Amino acid sequence: MSDDDAETIKMAKELVFKLQMDLVRGSVNKMGQILGGKREDAVMHHYDTPRKSQEELEAIVQEQKDMIKVFLEDILRHNNAIKDMQNKLSQRESVIKDYLDELHVRVEEIAELKAEAVASQTEIHRLAIALEEERESKAIMQSAFEHQLQHSTAELTDLQYRYELLEKTKGMARIAKPRPQKSADVRRNSTDDEDDVEGIYSSMGVLAPTAIDLTDVEFESLGNVDLTEFPQDEVALLSVCIDGANVLWEKAAGAMRKAVVVYKDIVRQCYRKYKGVEVHASNDCYLLAFSNATDALAFGLTAQSRLVIQDWPHLLANYPQARNKNNPENHSPIWKGLRVAMALHVGNGMLASVDGATGNIQYEG
Repeated sequence: MSDDDAETIKMAKELVFKLQMDLVRGSVNKMGQILGGKREDAVMHHYDTPRKSQEELEAIVQEQKDMIKVFLEDILRHNNAIKDMQNKLSQRESVIKDYLDELHVRVEEIAELKAEAVASQTEIHRLAIALEEERESKAIMQSAFEHQLQHSTAELTDLQYRYELLEKTKGMARIAKPRPQKSADVRRNSTDDEDDVEGIYSSMGVLAPTAIDLTDVEFESLGNVDLTEFPQDEVALLSVCIDGANVLWEKAAGAMRKAVVVYKDIVRQCYRKYKGVEVHASNDCYLLAFSNATDALAFGLTAQSRLVIQDWPHLLANYPQARNKNNPENHSPIWKGLRVAMALHVGNGMLASVDGATGNIQYEG
């Protein structure tokens, strides 16, 4: 038994003894009041009564011990209840601390998202200004083009009119009545050759049509592309594209704009390293050509390895298309940032050529 328990028992015994004495005093006083006598008479009457037997006294003592025992049990039960409440309070404090820590993390995330939002708004504002400037520039170019088109249309109409007038003049020259013949000396000294259709054209005050000299233009050289840098015969074509790009552009355009710059730099650095060439590029997708499948596979492995170690904008990790995923065993990254899909096709007897309609490179074979 601990010192605290012994002290508690001692205090309980003293309390019980005090209660017993108060009970005796109260009984004596009340008995005196009932008999109508004074307190001293009641006390004398009390002492005159026969004393209780030993068995009755032992029964009273035993009863008092039982009461003390019950009282001690109640005290012990209350102490246990107090300890349970203390344990529950300690658990509640731990839970509250965990919630506060989680709240702190959430506040930091919200602050980061607010910063991203401010950056995105700034970027949107800058892009809006750039877009407005581009629209104004396009409007100016369109106005200039329309003006040039109107001018060219007017010149074309004028040329057509002159041509029709020339044809009519030729017809008039064929059906005109014979004019009086001038003498040879007169014709020799004359500067106007009225028998010449162009001379007749000139005499009417209409300038002759102007012909455009295209004899020195090499039409075959226009739009030529050097095909020697593109692999021929055995060719490995590799398609590279960002998976889920449309969703990411729609939900996080600011972060996506930064991520695409990193993605394009990695793709171009890697295909140049393995002697690949860019056949076609559209939006965020590339079609690359390699002279063999080994170089194409080496490009794919190198590019994917570099993509997974890049520092991507944190906002992209909130979306499934760019969410990070680690190996549960060694916590190394499996997916990080943009997912880049690649498809490889290898063929023989393939030749590169230029599409005459679009000017793009195309492979056949």
